[in-house]
Amino acid sequence: MESQGESFPKRNPTWEICTGVRTAIHSLLRRGNTILEFGSGYGTVELADNYVIYSVEDNAKWLNLDTRVTYIHAPIVPIDNIPGHRHEQWYDRDIISSSLPKKYDMILVDGPSGRIGRSGLLTMIDLLNPDVPWLIDDTIRNEESEIASDIGLALGMKEYRFWNFCILSRTPISDSVIRRISIASEHVKQIERIHIALENSKFYNSRVEQ
Repeated sequence: MESQGESFPKRNPTWEICTGVRTAIHSLLRRGNTILEFGSGYGTVELADNYVIYSVEDNAKWLNLDTRVTYIHAPIVPIDNIPGHRHEQWYDRDIISSSLPKKYDMILVDGPSGRIGRSGLLTMIDLLNPDVPWLIDDTIRNEESEIASDIGLALGMKEYRFWNFCILSRTPISDSVIRRISIASEHVKQIERIHIALENSKFYNSRVEQ
């Protein structure tokens, strides 16, 4: 955790992975499993209570937030154009490829920031394991939703959609597990983060502006 005299970014709960995402992770993994995470934060600290975390992060302010986490500092660099996507930057592929754990049980995509964009993930799917579940956060945004669909199609994975995230998996997930995740996710939507759903609905906002 934070060492004395060291300054870390102020905590903002709405930026962290929600209860629905955490429920999905806990439902799909066992304690002690390994997560490869893109985008670090205070949610990473909570996950480290139960899992081994390798966290790719570009912002030095988020590095070393928790001594239990293995941080991979990968600065943002230019990338070639990706058909169907507009993003021009992504984490440094060479750094990531040389720092990947030999084995991991889930990929969690929650970074970099939406301002930078996440479609650069498509440039390195050849480096990543397609036989573990991938959890793509923030798919309430069109760009993240399209990224998830492109990954699923490219790697032959089934998509399990929730209101603000998507799970991709080659192995079928049982109905009971999906139901559990869905209940937790919808609770977050209705109780904690309905404002995010409203803000991202172009149809809703077009009616409000009339």
